[in-house]
Amino acid sequence: MKKDHEKSNYILSNFQNQLDSRKNDLDSFLFNYVSCKFSIGNKHTMLITSDYNKHEWTFFVKFDDPNQIDKFVEKIVVSLHPTFTDPVVTFTKQPFKVTRRGWGVFDIPVKIFWKKWTGLEPSIFSHFLSFEEDGKKSKFKVKIERAKIEANVGK
Repeated sequence: MKKDHEKSNYILSNFQNQLDSRKNDLDSFLFNYVSCKFSIGNKHTMLITSDYNKHEWTFFVKFDDPNQIDKFVEKIVVSLHPTFTDPVVTFTKQPFKVTRRGWGVFDIPVKIFWKKWTGLEPSIFSHFLSFEEDGKKSKFKVKIERAKIEANVGK
């Protein structure tokens, strides 16, 4: 514990200018951007059936703040395994979820298209379908410039 305190004092006494500069950069970055947070994942249920497709799963993209969806998201495109009927699913409004039955896991590419005014290129993510327990999810965050939001939202 004493060594941590000594290191902290050393940094503060020898690198105060650099520390202040980085704090200012961070404050500016955090103040000038809004975080759009969301989860990509799936729910899973094991079915009791004699059918080969024993797994029912629901893939989803869920935003922490549902009000951000209409403001920021143009559409979401999900590509299921090519053996599914209509494997490319395009969402233009919530809920962003699709339910299927199957027997195996696979990688699900996800492409989020942001409203043009955000200046963001489409974001590409990937989710590996999980049949473990109830499924799984991963959390993501995309930053959008506050000035662009103020200039465009509500128009």
